[in-house]
Amino acid sequence: MNDLNLARKWRPKTFEQVIGQDISVRMLQNSLYLKKFFPVYLFAGLRGCGKTSTARVFGTAVNCKNLAKFQENPSSTSIPCLECESCLAMSNGAHPDFIEIDAASHTGVDNVRQIVDSSSYMPLMGHKKIYLIDEAHMLSKAAFNAFLKILEEPPSSVLFILATTETSKVPATVLSRCFQVIFAPIQDTTLKDHLKNICQNEGVVINDGAIDLLLAETEGSARDAINLLERVRFSGGQITEDTLLHVLGKISTKELCALFDAALDKNPGAMLSKLQQMNFENISASNLWDMLINLGRALLWVKYGVTDFKSGFNQNIDQIKDLADKCSLNRLHAILQLMWTQEELFLKTSKKHAFLEMVLLQICEQTNIADLKDIVAALQNRPTPNATSTQAFAETRIERKVFASAQPAAQPTQTPAAHALAVKIDSTQANPEINQDWQKCIQLIGQNDDLMLNSILSQAKFIEFNDVKKIVRLQLSNNSNFFKDKIADTKLLWMSTLSQIFSECIGLEFVESENSAQPRPAKAQPRKPIIDDNPIQVSKNQYAKPENIDKRNNLESINVQDKAKWPNANLLISYFPGKITRNS
Repeated sequence: MNDLNLARKWRPKTFEQVIGQDISVRMLQNSLYLKKFFPVYLFAGLRGCGKTSTARVFGTAVNCKNLAKFQENPSSTSIPCLECESCLAMSNGAHPDFIEIDAASHTGVDNVRQIVDSSSYMPLMGHKKIYLIDEAHMLSKAAFNAFLKILEEPPSSVLFILATTETSKVPATVLSRCFQVIFAPIQDTTLKDHLKNICQNEGVVINDGAIDLLLAETEGSARDAINLLERVRFSGGQITEDTLLHVLGKISTKELCALFDAALDKNPGAMLSKLQQMNFENISASNLWDMLINLGRALLWVKYGVTDFKSGFNQNIDQIKDLADKCSLNRLHAILQLMWTQEELFLKTSKKHAFLEMVLLQICEQTNIADLKDIVAALQNRPTPNATSTQAFAETRIERKVFASAQPAAQPTQTPAAHALAVKIDSTQANPEINQDWQKCIQLIGQNDDLMLNSILSQAKFIEFNDVKKIVRLQLSNNSNFFKDKIADTKLLWMSTLSQIFSECIGLEFVESENSAQPRPAKAQPRKPIIDDNPIQVSKNQYAKPENIDKRNNLESINVQDKAKWPNANLLISYFPGKITRNS
C-alpha cells in the first residue's frame, strides 16, 4: 500500500468512504437491501467523482458473503465486509466473477461478442457475474448494436455496469435499457475536508489558501484534486499558494488584478511592463486566458451585489471590489465579449502569448462607456443653473427650425427654440487657450469607434465657451439637421469628456451664419386651373373631315424640264422620282 500513489491509496473501499454522492450511494444500498437488481446500470458524471470506485464497491457488495445478514439487519451489518473470501479477492483484483473492461481500448464488435459469449457461464465464487465497462461511450456504433439484445434480456446471473463521462454519446436505445445513476461534482466543503484528512494522515503541511486554490482548479473532481496535491507535496516544506501557482504555471490574484487594472487605465506601457515583471513567457497563456475570464465573471457578480462566489477570488474580495468600482458594467460586458469572440482563434494559434498580448492591447484601447445610471446621477448632482439657462440649455437641445406654413401675404415666423439656434456669430475671436481645450476634447472623443461623430466634430468650428450659460457654442460645416441629430443620439460618447474639459459644462449650442439664419421664402400657392362656365359642346363628326374642300382639284403641275431654271427641283427629282405640283 505504501508504494501506491495517493489517488489509488485513498480510493474508496466501502460505501461510507465514497464522498459527495449521498443520493447515488443510498439508491445502491437500498437496491442491495431490497435485493432488487437491475440488469444494467449506467453510472454517469464528471471525471474523478467516484463512478468507477462506486461500481467496484457495489460489485463487491453484491457478491459479499454478508449480503443476507445486511438484508436482515442493515443497521448492524455493513457491506462489503472486506473480510470474506469474495471481498478479499476483489481487494486483490483477482475475483473471477468481476470483469472490468476498458471500452476505450476494446471498441470493436469482436470484443462485445466475447462478452456475450462469456456471460452465458455461471459465476464461480459470488452470486452474480458482474461486467464493468468503463468509458462506455467509446464503443463503436456496431458494438452498441451487438450489445442491445443481451442488455435487454441478460441471464439472471449477470449484471452489467456501464460508466461514462459523456452520456450524450451513448445511443438512446442503450440508455432506455439502463438504470441511470448520476454522479454530481463534489461540493467544495466536502472535498476540502477530504483533502485535509489526507494531508493529516500523509504528513503534508498545506494552508487553507492553497487548498482553496486547489479546489478552484479541480472543479469538483476528487481524483484531480488528489493528483494535484501529490504533485506539490514533494516541493519541500509547507505548501502555499505561491508553490501551487508555480506548479500550475499561473500568477497570483494580486498580479492578475494589477494587470487588469493597467488595461482599464488605458496604459499599454504599464500593462506590458506588468507582463514583463511576471515573466509572461514562463506562464501558461491558456491558464492566464482562463484566469482573465474568471476575473471578468467575478467582477460581474460583484457588480450585481454578489460577493460569495466560486471563482478562487474569495481571499482578494476587497481588491475585486475596487476593480468593479473602476470598470463600468458596459465596458465589462465589452471586454468579456471581446475575449469570447477571440477564443476560437486563441485556441488555434501557435503563438498564444503574442495573441494574448494583442487582446490585452485591444482592451486598453476600448472606450470607457459610462453606465446610464452613472450619467443620470452626475447630472442630478451638478450645480443648478439660473432660470434662463435652465430654459434654454439644461441639456443639449438640437432642434429643427420651425417655419410657418406658406401663405401668400404672411411673413414666416420663427419659434423661440429656432431662434435659439439661429444666433449670429460674434465678431470677437475665441480665447486661444479655450480653443486648445476644444482640440483636446476632440482628440479624447476621437478615441471611440464612431467615425461619423468624430468627422462631424472635427469639421465643426469652435465659437466660444459661455461661462454664464456653461455651454460650448459650435458652428457645423453646413448646418445639417442630420449632423445635429447624430450628435444628439451619441450624447453618451461625448458628454462626459465635455464636462471634464470644460468645467461644469452642461451641453452644446449650435450657431448659424447670417446667410443660413435667414428665413426661407414662403412657399408659393399652387395656381388654380381655369374653368369656363359655358363649355363648347363638340360633336364627334365636327373634325372628322373638312366640308367642300377637294385638295386634288386645287393642285397645279409645274414644268421643271428647264434644268438651268429649276436646278434644285431637278436634283430633287433625281433622288425622289415623281412630279412637282403647287397648291393654288
